[in-house]
Amino acid sequence: EKRLSVFQTLNTVSQAVSVETDLNEFYKVVQHEVTSIIGNVNFAVAIYDSQHDTIAIPYMFDGQTTRSVDTFPMGEGLTSILIRTKKSLLVVEDTERKTHELGAKMVGKPAKSWLGVPLLVGGEVIGAILLQDLEQEGRFDEDDQLLMETLAAQVAVAIRNARLLEKTYQQAYRQQQLYEITSKIRNSPDIPSILKTTASELGRVLGAQRTKIELGTVSPALQKTEPPES
Repeated sequence: EKRLSVFQTLNTVSQAVSVETDLNEFYKVVQHEVTSIIGNVNFAVAIYDSQHDTIAIPYMFDGQTTRSVDTFPMGEGLTSILIRTKKSLLVVEDTERKTHELGAKMVGKPAKSWLGVPLLVGGEVIGAILLQDLEQEGRFDEDDQLLMETLAAQVAVAIRNARLLEKTYQQAYRQQQLYEITSKIRNSPDIPSILKTTASELGRVLGAQRTKIELGTVSPALQKTEPPES
């Protein structure tokens, strides 16, 4: 029955990857499917920003409610170690001692059981899925880890697709803005109108309160000189 449930979960998540464009709604689907098999445990998705070396948690379910956690710098916790090593971590007994053995620092009440799997795209880590049980040891096993690693591959694809879609939307929006600005400039009847339209449109697009355009003559040193007659 559990294997059938796992198959159904993978199928549900796979369908969500192909149709769901809202990542928060997608995370909700994954969390619901995971807790339907593993039970009511804490679930979180962590996103890693390699450029700024920071972690954000856009989706966290604490067993009752859902919230997000603001961006914070990479540190020395289990999540940071997982992201650095790009390897899953399963700690389900004597978690405080084993966490110290891994060289990790704990903040707040330690979980009795902790499971984290990396989100990988092309071999690069973009985040992690994290499961915790604050009260019960031995809550997760290797089968749970295998399930989460399989799900993580699909979650990583969904995040990549969402990012590509967002990038495409942004490029299309910028192209549309550029087209509208250039059309208005071309329809301006004279130089003052061109300058006024350019300043106004750039200020609107960039959200600037003031826009200034300066015109000047070319420095004599920069003017092109005619070659001497032969």
